[in-house]
Amino acid sequence: MPAITRQDADVNFDWGADSPDWRMPKDSFSVRWSRTMRFVSGRYEFVTTSDDGVRLSVDDHLLIDQWRALPGKQFKHAVYLSEGQDTIRLEYVEEYGMASVKLRWRGPIVDVTVGNIVTCVPPYPSYSWIKVYRLEPDGSWRDMNPSGYASLERTGVLAIQGLPTEAGLYGDAGHSYWVEQWIDGSLARSLVRSVGNMGRGEPAFRVVPGKDTYTPWQCPGR
Repeated sequence: MPAITRQDADVNFDWGADSPDWRMPKDSFSVRWSRTMRFVSGRYEFVTTSDDGVRLSVDDHLLIDQWRALPGKQFKHAVYLSEGQDTIRLEYVEEYGMASVKLRWRGPIVDVTVGNIVTCVPPYPSYSWIKVYRLEPDGSWRDMNPSGYASLERTGVLAIQGLPTEAGLYGDAGHSYWVEQWIDGSLARSLVRSVGNMGRGEPAFRVVPGKDTYTPWQCPGR
């Protein structure tokens, strides 16, 4: 059973050489805070600053584990949260000397840049187009243009520009995309080529921010 229970609006304390309460020792004590609140979906960064140790969990997933004597250290951890209720738990331990602890977070973090896909849509044997899907953080695929992309070049070269990539989630490796080439034949529409749908055993295809990313198929001469 806890020696003391109380409600704190925020975790932002500097007790100096003292303790949170006169009924507690000045050294060798621990505190636990817990709060359940609603988050919108997105990436969040949690930051702890403490003297001494801390453990931070979100929905029982341990994000920061620094349960030791620390002279005022800061730790950060970024995590993607889906929309809904999440429980944050912070545990703090004071070994000796000064005592302080702080928790803050920010998000959802918008960290989006853009990249380009360069591919080929041959103007023969009949009308053809490209479908592009972007992998979302929840694992679903987002159709970037339900109407598809067609080439205006006689060569069939197609540059699809301004595709969003979340550098904060995927870094320089690039954002996962799925690209299909379709042809509208005389009898029916047919899928000719596809890359990026790893769930179907296809190679990964990543759009790198600030660069042109080429599909495995290109127009002759490129």
